[in-house]
Amino acid sequence: MAIEFRPITADEMDQYTLMDQIGFGGSTAPDEIKRVNERTMVRPEYTLCAYEGDTQVAHMAAFPGSMRWNGRDIACAGIVDVTTLPTHRRRGLVRGLMTRYFLRMRKENRPVAMLWASMAAIYQRFGYGIAFTMRRCDFDPRHLRFVDEIATPGRTRLLSHEEAIPLIAAAYARFAAPRTLMLHRDPQWWARWVLRPWRTPPWLVAVYEEDGDVQGYVIYSPLNRTNDRSPGPPQQLQVSELIWNTPAAHRALVALLAGHVLASSILLYNQPVDDPLFYQAQEPRLLGAAARDGTLLRLVDVEQALAGRGYDGDGRLVLAVEDDLCPWNTGSFELSVDGGHAEVRRVTAESDIWLSPRALAILCAGRQSATELARIGTIAGTEADALKTADALFRTAYAPFCADDF
Repeated sequence: MAIEFRPITADEMDQYTLMDQIGFGGSTAPDEIKRVNERTMVRPEYTLCAYEGDTQVAHMAAFPGSMRWNGRDIACAGIVDVTTLPTHRRRGLVRGLMTRYFLRMRKENRPVAMLWASMAAIYQRFGYGIAFTMRRCDFDPRHLRFVDEIATPGRTRLLSHEEAIPLIAAAYARFAAPRTLMLHRDPQWWARWVLRPWRTPPWLVAVYEEDGDVQGYVIYSPLNRTNDRSPGPPQQLQVSELIWNTPAAHRALVALLAGHVLASSILLYNQPVDDPLFYQAQEPRLLGAAARDGTLLRLVDVEQALAGRGYDGDGRLVLAVEDDLCPWNTGSFELSVDGGHAEVRRVTAESDIWLSPRALAILCAGRQSATELARIGTIAGTEADALKTADALFRTAYAPFCADDF
């Protein structure tokens, strides 16, 4: 039977959620399907599904939004819910969904796609590159000591969600402004996704402020580990988000967490590699730090993505790209940056650097320099001078980081 690709309608949402639960191992009980539908942020117009007759056999969705792109805003799409029924896998349906959604994004002038991968192997073959390295720490706060003393003259306090949102949204925007990959959050995203009102136990929100200025915040929850038979305090503090704009804010918020006397574990799930904790702890090995892939990035429209990025250096470079999923990206692009302002145009001149879409995504995100990518074989056949120019152009002042796990 022929496959039809189209968005779902509102009355097909139950079928969409059921397939999602099958694909990702959730409950398929009718009550659970109803609960998921009540809290989902996915709308029918965000979706694209593969139908065999009246049956959804593969689907995906994308949240429209914008993110920071080395200090500038750029339109993007957050890809979610990519799954295929077990009966229809390895038939090219995900490729069919991706290529159609990339075309849709191009028409909507959304040049960048990003996602959190259940398995990176699925998406790297579609031109997605690992855009940042995520650090995860799980440590006993009773062992935490710092090398340097940092004064914290302000105060920390707990806030209700309603009171907190405008204050922490301002602190988040300040933190995100110079960075790469941080999403723009509207009030609905804050209320329904970041703070997840349905979560049990609910998130607590604490801020650090000096003279009424909120300089950072932490979103966390104390969880009683009832099945843990080990001696000592019974709680684990699960930290959803730690945002700081000054060293004092970071130190004060970590001290707040460490001050929970009933906690024997603090789990910081998602930290950028330039988070101060690893470098300030007297014994970083006791932090239980581990690194893994963060968000994956895909340039859907190379010309727009290059022109819309912020640059900290000046120079000229001709980039050659070959892209079988987005054929409009195949060709050579001259990138000229003067005073931080970029101009991009298609050229037929000889190229300085040849990149795959995956390599270009990694380079643009600032995760690895062109020289590093050449050293590991991701960029091949490029002169050293061209690599140095690319290093200077694509360098970022901050490590790339996306705080939203969507």
